[in-house]
Amino acid sequence: MLVKSVEHFLQELDVYIVYYNHIEMKTKLKDMSPVEYRTHVQQVA
Repeated sequence: MLVKSVEHFLQELDVYIVYYNHIEMKTKLKDMSPVEYRTHVQQVA
């Protein structure tokens, strides 16, 4: 049972990381996701 719990946790963690880095907009990053902001900064530089 513990193995399923750990596997489930890791799956949910992956989902959260994708959400946080690609979807969630951050006010301090000019309403862009972290990935969008890094791409934007690299293009401007």
